Amino acid sequence: MRIPVLFNKKNNRLYWLSVLFPIILYSFMEGTRWKRGVDYMYNFRIANIIVKSHDFLYDTYALLLNKMGISWIFFFVTISFLLIWSIILYAKLYHKAFLPMTILVYAFTMQQSENLMRQYTAISLVLIALYFFHRRGYFYVVIFSFFAYFTHSSSLFVIPFVLVAFFCLKYNHKYIFIKYFYVFFFVLYMIAPFLSNLLANHIAEVFSYMNVGMSAKYLDSEYVDKAIDITGKTTAFKAYATDSILDYIRSNIRNSVVILLGGYFLTKRLAVFDVIKKVRKSNNLLLEKYKEQNSFMYISWFLACCGIIYLRILPDFDMEVMYRLSLYLYIFVYYIEGVLVYIYIKKRKGRKYIYFKLLMILLIIIECIWVFKWNNGATCGLKFIWLK
Repeated sequence: MRIPVLFNKKNNRLYWLSVLFPIILYSFMEGTRWKRGVDYMYNFRIANIIVKSHDFLYDTYALLLNKMGISWIFFFVTISFLLIWSIILYAKLYHKAFLPMTILVYAFTMQQSENLMRQYTAISLVLIALYFFHRRGYFYVVIFSFFAYFTHSSSLFVIPFVLVAFFCLKYNHKYIFIKYFYVFFFVLYMIAPFLSNLLANHIAEVFSYMNVGMSAKYLDSEYVDKAIDITGKTTAFKAYATDSILDYIRSNIRNSVVILLGGYFLTKRLAVFDVIKKVRKSNNLLLEKYKEQNSFMYISWFLACCGIIYLRILPDFDMEVMYRLSLYLYIFVYYIEGVLVYIYIKKRKGRKYIYFKLLMILLIIIECIWVFKWNNGATCGLKFIWLK
């Protein structure tokens, strides 16, 4: 699928026409599922005004549809539409790598979004807010940030990371933050398990003072898994994080590629941008587009690296709530991975890049095996409302 260059309204319209069918298909397939996902029946009761989630916007939307006499199915369809549309909207910022980015992000979210509907609705709104952030539409950033917060208040978690990334990009004198950050992130990645041990004694105390979008009752009974202390069994998160040797290899290859190759590519890209700016005859629209893509690349890469380090530290804490917070950051790993797949498979020519191409192909194969394995192991099955 070739996505047109996005420099005018005509090409922008062509972009959305080219992705219209996948958006409709996903919205319909996900929106009409039945009992797929551990929280499905809870969201079903929210949509039918039987219970409340206590997230203002989520509950208000369900109530509005109910008062208008619109079927609860529309509630699920629109939430599914919002997720796939936001994924594709954010990929639009680096449209050349649209296909690998969208496929990888979809693979990451396809099963989790069925289990964590409210949080992924908030993640969708965060992606939309970041899209406008890169395009400097700050009024819309504020609006969608509020929407995200009132959909799931844990979305506040991502704000400090975005602000730090923005500061580093804006005051990036001679690329000092990028030149040394990707080395710093990789070193931090290697020592993260040791940091995990150091922080383990204090993390429960920290979380007791934090409001992460769940009530104290839920934090105690649902999200802080005490199974090891009480029964000696492995928790769901630990089983997920330490599942197999294949998962260990997959995650380490992906994370290393994103941190090192992503940082290296970004350094080269910003250097080229400086050269372009010095050419007087450069197209101003082209420069603006390049600046927008630089913002997308750097902030997404920074958030991805933070997500990698954060998730690398998590297993020792045995708290599902912490894993859920990581989703706001780790989703950007797949955007950067998609860009790197495009760059090193399609754009980089010559024998010196052959090992990078093989590495990217290996990474895609491993990702596909993992997605099939993870989703094949789900107990929900492919159920739809007309088969209930």
